[in-house]
Amino acid sequence: MTRLHWLALLTLLGLLLVIPGCPPPEGNLDDDDTSDGDDDDDDDDDDTTPPDDDDFTIPPGIPLGGVIEYSPADGEVPAGAVRVGLFAADPEGFAPGEERWSNEVVGAEGGLLGGDNIYTVYVDGDPEEDEDFFPGGLGWEVALYFLFAYVDGDASDDYNPGDPILGSSTDLFGFVRSDNPEAPDELVALGGGLGWNVVDYLSLGDDGEPDITHRPDGTNSSNGPELSVELLPQTSGTIPVSTSLFIPNGSAMGAFHLSIFGGEVIDDFLQFPQAVGNGELRGDTLAEWNITGPPPAAHLAPLEGFGLNGAYYLLFAWYDDGDLDYIQGTCDTPLAVGFPSLLMYIDPAALTLQQAFQSQIFGFPMGWTLFDQELEAPRPFTTGIQLEHLSSLDDGGGDDDDSAGDDDDSSAGDDDDSAAPLDPVDTIPAECLPPSGDDDDSAGDDDDSADDDDDSAGD
Repeated sequence: MTRLHWLALLTLLGLLLVIPGCPPPEGNLDDDDTSDGDDDDDDDDDDTTPPDDDDFTIPPGIPLGGVIEYSPADGEVPAGAVRVGLFAADPEGFAPGEERWSNEVVGAEGGLLGGDNIYTVYVDGDPEEDEDFFPGGLGWEVALYFLFAYVDGDASDDYNPGDPILGSSTDLFGFVRSDNPEAPDELVALGGGLGWNVVDYLSLGDDGEPDITHRPDGTNSSNGPELSVELLPQTSGTIPVSTSLFIPNGSAMGAFHLSIFGGEVIDDFLQFPQAVGNGELRGDTLAEWNITGPPPAAHLAPLEGFGLNGAYYLLFAWYDDGDLDYIQGTCDTPLAVGFPSLLMYIDPAALTLQQAFQSQIFGFPMGWTLFDQELEAPRPFTTGIQLEHLSSLDDGGGDDDDSAGDDDDSSAGDDDDSAAPLDPVDTIPAECLPPSGDDDDSAGDDDDSADDDDDSAGD
């Protein structure tokens, strides 16, 4: 069949398909349709009569936008529409204050997509709240606005305490105003100008000049601040645990709330117990420690030095009597601790906007994380924990640094610290260990009820 015949056939089929059809429905022409009806285009933004076909209509005002970086590895975004809000900086404490503008992230009604999620907040008119402004220099004032992405949990179309905070940006939006229509030379020299600017928050505390970029016409995804989703809590994970010590089979490990080491025992002080044992292997990974779910609410308290709510735990290994619970006065015998690494939980529900911003700036993740007491810094689970001898908890008192003998103890006596501390397994009471039989003969009787364990051959 020739090409002409194909074209004729296709034309005929097209006509035949139209002939038996019903008349098109009544309705207004959709701006890019060739016929009546199809009124649900995403880009139908100029209807002159209602209804507006549920299409997105660009709001009036200057667009201030950028991208939200998100990966599923960051955690699961709670249910609800994702919004980005601009919060005025409180000049007194330079902290996020009132939300001035916000907008829903298009396409994020049910959560974020992996990769770049474009956000745009439209500012209709110049900022008018005088309390937002503070002197920036001679003859000009500036208002700074923090950016936060959050889940509108109560569907109120704005932020309310308790709405999950997803992340913030280290760049702020700054609006500069002046009675002089010309921007001050000192501001222009910094890269800024009248109207909207992008300001690097981290540069504001430097001794040098702040980093400012003039954006009088607004921003978009290619030149606006990037928001990072870094405040989703880690509620579960796996921590590799290693040790050079002999941890006999029949042992266990778990997270002990630090209150127990201060003499206070709270309910459910032991979390995530797990059976362990490395046989005769030393220096290898002992176990993959599974962390699941948040701690009990009763464990949460203000964390000293951080201003955050949470809890600390110390990984502790013991010879277990079979119940995966540590009870003093039984065969449960302490073997090793995970010092100096602590398991730390930071409660995201109690975060203020100020705490959320600082947590992201200083790299404090929400939920579970490891905290290195020597580095005084959070560490990812992949860093792992090394189980050490109980003597690692020694506070350094007494004779503990002589090669042999008593150096200068406040209390008399030689602490014998030239000798190595006891192997943890040697601290287990003999009556708690399983009975031993003849189990290492090179040949012979391997099931004696008596401990005939050294036959060279035979019984």
